[in-house]
Amino acid sequence: MKNKIHNYDFLIIGAGLIGCLAALELIKKNFKVLVIDKTEKSFNDNRTLAVNANSTEFLNKLGLWEKLQPKSNQLKKFL
Repeated sequence: MKNKIHNYDFLIIGAGLIGCLAALELIKKNFKVLVIDKTEKSFNDNRTLAVNANSTEFLNKLGLWEKLQPKSNQLKKFL
């Protein structure tokens, strides 16, 4: 196992929102990244997510913010 870990520039512990976003940013900068988590994650999550201005800017830099914007027909469901 030791040799396999040395093949990466970064090891991120935790595959939650922040761990995955950090990995994406590092990969975009051509780093080799390994993300590990203690549990198998399910991404079918209906919880509300609040995003502050800094997070919005970070998501914009990753090219993800516009993909998170609700489409007009999705927005109507909540109004």
